[in-house]
Amino acid sequence: MENERIRSFFEGAERLFIRQVKEWGEILIGLEGKNKYQVLNDHGDQVGFIHEQGSGIMTFVKRVFLRNHRPLEVNVYNKAGEVVLHLSRGFFFFFSDLYITDPTTGKLIGSVHEKFSFFRKKYELCDENGRDFAYIDSGFFNFFKFDITTIEGRKLGSIKKKWGNLLKEFFTDADTFGVDISSELTLKEKSLVFATAIIVDFNHFEDNSKEIGLFD
Repeated sequence: MENERIRSFFEGAERLFIRQVKEWGEILIGLEGKNKYQVLNDHGDQVGFIHEQGSGIMTFVKRVFLRNHRPLEVNVYNKAGEVVLHLSRGFFFFFSDLYITDPTTGKLIGSVHEKFSFFRKKYELCDENGRDFAYIDSGFFNFFKFDITTIEGRKLGSIKKKWGNLLKEFFTDADTFGVDISSELTLKEKSLVFATAIIVDFNHFEDNSKEIGLFD
């Protein structure tokens, strides 16, 4: 992978935090807008941001009726506002498939596939050729910590939901995830692990405090 933006984005980062940004207007009128996140480093400095794409009446209708099952187009930006990664997810009934591409070339970096599992959340991470190299597993009845493990069984780190100020969480529904970016991972693998943290929030936490949608 030759994309300098991607290399710079993950350079020197052993852990990144993805924090959802909520607008008070959304909270007061009860309507959910497009998802927005800050990307922070260990020191709390913002190193990038994440925006759900799309506009218009059909985008609004999909958000209202399909909720977290809706198709998604998401961009990850560095702090200079340059697109680092593009994430794409189609509509799904049960298990989501996320595809991550290099925005400068349009080439596929890899994909993340939600897998069936009893009483746990599990994802398979695949390279651009569809070969799985790792999986992410929440463990039995543990939906706030997702361990990252290679297919050989070597643990690389985890994705964890962070609970901040309880009152603030209640009013803003502000999810924050900590993501381990292991030095053992290649640049492509780091991109996929980071993307998995984003889709975990979209899939499992987005509708926690919202009204029931068509497929809930």
